[in-house]
Amino acid sequence: MMRPADDALPALVLDAVTVWEWDERTRARQPLLSDVSCSVGAGEQWAVLGPNGAGKSTLLDIAAGMRHPSRGAVRILGETVGHVDLRALREHIGHVDVRTEERLSPRHTALDVALTGATGTIQVLRERLTAAHRRRAAILLAQFGCSPIADHAFSSCSQGERRRVLR
Repeated sequence: MMRPADDALPALVLDAVTVWEWDERTRARQPLLSDVSCSVGAGEQWAVLGPNGAGKSTLLDIAAGMRHPSRGAVRILGETVGHVDLRALREHIGHVDVRTEERLSPRHTALDVALTGATGTIQVLRERLTAAHRRRAAILLAQFGCSPIADHAFSSCSQGERRRVLR
């Protein structure tokens, strides 16, 4: 069973991380990230800024355990990527991007979407959800002003409502 990282340990460590992608046009691999190293402490808040194509989404996918680096080492919450079950690790990571919304089932309600955060998946794994998970989801929906839409189909919510639910 995974446990949250010790506050004394960095939440994220990237050591010389490089990510390549195959480019069919040039018939060669192209770097998306090159030799990135950084450490993010527990409780720190960072912003990732840069122009389109700079590798921001790739970097965040690596940091969230959604993607493996082509080269280098990644430690997330004290666990080394490549030596840990990433599905279990992702249950302790909050990661939402614009692609998340596209992959959600159109049958999900706003509450269902909030509950996916408990398991770090895009599925509602009801057998793994507890009463505490349901209470927390309801509290979070209320905090973001989404209680009135909890039972609405997520796909029918406005763009702003969807963004608030995905927070």
